[in-house]
Amino acid sequence: MEEALQQFQALEQIVKQHMTKQALSRYGNVKVAHPELAIKAVSMLASFIQSGQIDTIDDDMLKQVLKSLSVNKQYKIKRK
Repeated sequence: MEEALQQFQALEQIVKQHMTKQALSRYGNVKVAHPELAIKAVSMLASFIQSGQIDTIDDDMLKQVLKSLSVNKQYKIKRK
């Protein structure tokens, strides 16, 4: 468990180095409010960075990643 936490913190540091100030602020808010979503976002962004797909993470990009990870399921209730 402790090893996984250290790996996450290392990934988080890599990702944070590529974030703009606005993206860092948003990430901080998400990390406090939705820690599981923040972990998923860091993992996704780290893979993008390591594969060379992105260089700088701005606020809009972070919003898109968060939106793609937090798909709200809507259920339609039909009354007979």
